[in-house]
Amino acid sequence: MAIINQTLAERYWPHADPIGKRLKGFDPRGRHDDWLTVVGVVKDTRSGGLEKRPFSQIYEPQSQSREQIGNLVVRMSASPQELAASVRTLLRSLNRSAVIPSMATMEQLLERQELQRRFQTWLITVFSGLALAFAALGVFAVMHYAVAARRNEIGIRMALGASSRDITRLILGNGTRLAMSGILAGALAALGLTRWMAGMLYNVNPLDPISFFIAALSLWIAALLASFLPARAAARLDPTNAMRQE
Repeated sequence: MAIINQTLAERYWPHADPIGKRLKGFDPRGRHDDWLTVVGVVKDTRSGGLEKRPFSQIYEPQSQSREQIGNLVVRMSASPQELAASVRTLLRSLNRSAVIPSMATMEQLLERQELQRRFQTWLITVFSGLALAFAALGVFAVMHYAVAARRNEIGIRMALGASSRDITRLILGNGTRLAMSGILAGALAALGLTRWMAGMLYNVNPLDPISFFIAALSLWIAALLASFLPARAAARLDPTNAMRQE
């Protein structure tokens, strides 16, 4: 007899009840290739990793499979540190030659599974932050140069009645339009590159609209802040001195 997971049941009996069905040929070493009767179906487990799809699995009683290596899962209410010694003592009382290489909680096993992805996410976050800082610095430099090149124009506008608020709105508008064109180009490029990022994601849609919106909003805010200082400097220009500059 054997218990199978949902993936195996849907693979071989997608429109039928698998209970009572028989199967064989799943031992790659050929040691135990008898016909097995399905007596139950359990949910899938991601034994190969969180980012990998569940694969077909068969669970047999230890006495039937005759495997020498196995995993023991213990459900507990006490702390793992207090129970570890008791579990080792109990296993040694049942089998003095039993080898217990390691013991870990389910939280620790999940943390080990996520360790590599967490490090990769940390690296992506750091480099993304640096890229955002350099992008904001670039917007600031462009807007600062634009204000310096348009001093005469700004002076004329102010002489004709433009207020400091109007000048600030003008410079901020130029900066945000420049940023929006870059954000649009980046979003189109990101849509084309999502298939290469899909393997690094777990339970997250590569085309998640909220993630795209938050990224675009962050870039827009960074561009707005980078344009603020040049806009403030332009709003404080003396029209007479600005028009005198050649």
